[in-house]
Amino acid sequence: MGNPIYKNVVLKTTKDGSTKIKIILSDVEGAVGAARLLFLPMMGLKVSCDSLDPLVRGKTVNYRTDRYVVVVGNGVGRISEFKVPCALDVRRMPPLKRYIQLGLLTNDLRPGPGYGEVELAFRAIIAVHYSLKWCSGDIYSISKCVELPTSQTKESVAILRTLYPGVVEVYRDVAFGKKVGDIGGMIRKEDYWADLFYFIETGHIASRERKESAYHTPKKVRSYVTRYSIPSILNNVDFRDAVVADVGCGYGTKGAYGIRHGARYVVLIDIDEAVLRKRGNGLLIDKLVADAHMLPIREKGVDITISWNVFPFLRDEVKALEELKRVVRREIVLSVYNVASAYRRYSYVDFLDIVLRLGKPKVVRRFAHQQFQAVVRYADKNS
Repeated sequence: MGNPIYKNVVLKTTKDGSTKIKIILSDVEGAVGAARLLFLPMMGLKVSCDSLDPLVRGKTVNYRTDRYVVVVGNGVGRISEFKVPCALDVRRMPPLKRYIQLGLLTNDLRPGPGYGEVELAFRAIIAVHYSLKWCSGDIYSISKCVELPTSQTKESVAILRTLYPGVVEVYRDVAFGKKVGDIGGMIRKEDYWADLFYFIETGHIASRERKESAYHTPKKVRSYVTRYSIPSILNNVDFRDAVVADVGCGYGTKGAYGIRHGARYVVLIDIDEAVLRKRGNGLLIDKLVADAHMLPIREKGVDITISWNVFPFLRDEVKALEELKRVVRREIVLSVYNVASAYRRYSYVDFLDIVLRLGKPKVVRRFAHQQFQAVVRYADKNS
């Protein structure tokens, strides 16, 4: 397996130290309990089961076989009870004996002469751990707060979440703890790490010390308020005598706004028939149930397209973008909103790349890392 944990690991240690770090990373990949103990001194804690117990209250995984891990939780206890095992006896926990032989721990489980190499290689994990006391948000916000590269921050969050689920949680449409399944379940190691990194890349990261409810993202993104929400950037759109297609319209507020500002006709398009039925009818408004990946509109059939907070929820971004370009003649209104329940998240650079591929930006607005908006004068590269 090409384990993502091994990517971009900078080992500023001796040759022997590099070997030690690779051994530790191998143990982390298998979520061996001894790896959880080894990291405790970096957090200012004594290597003991009592120190470990509050840090592992929450679902995580533990070594089961060479290919599989088992879901465990509820603190330190017997693996037969699907809790995190903790044995301070080197005979019962061979990795602990190996750490002592490598000089990382002493026989009384204090930091050994080679422990500085561990601190040097994994200092990013501790930086992330302490920063979570005041930082939260997507991975880009966390990496900026910690002042570390995004790739290194991802790896640190992944290791921290696996070893100490009581410290940090990653939320998407659900908490990652729910994603791993029921306690006692078996998971392939490749699948576990792939799911965890996907959550980290697209979700919301927060300390477990904060109330989880504060970071709950409802599955229904559309709220009653969106029926009346008119973003000010629409004032920059030239609606005069235009045919408008509001793709992924929801309640159709943005598209209907064009009628009051000179639009000739508006087509509201959404895949959700129920939400379209809640929208009132009008002589100048039509409603279509359709998929953004395959719009039922002829080529260059509309003057303006609006795609408001739709792209993060589309499985094939490229195909949907091509459809917008196919049907539009004049301007495109585009907005992306980075919510935890979406399929993907956008950086500001990602958003600008899409805008510049469409044409000449007329107005671009940025709201931190959460939302980006633009009005673009469409330029057909083939014409």
